[in-house]
Amino acid sequence: MRQRYLISLLMASVLLVYSFERLPLQEGGVAQIFSLSWISFAVVVILGNLYGLLHKKKQNAETSVTVDMKKVKTRSYGR
Repeated sequence: MRQRYLISLLMASVLLVYSFERLPLQEGGVAQIFSLSWISFAVVVILGNLYGLLHKKKQNAETSVTVDMKKVKTRSYGR
């Protein structure tokens, strides 16, 4: 699972770097709004993958011991 976060993080970073020279940031109107929204979504993807990568490491360190849960008995009544 950690490899998926790393690959997604690298691919999103490459797309973001590549898009800076292709997107029309200096133009006005709809083109600029599209460029800024595309960059903001790419940054959200990068931050989400980075958070997932870091949180997964922290979660694995904290939950190294498993705890057994009690079975809860449920009653089923006839219909």
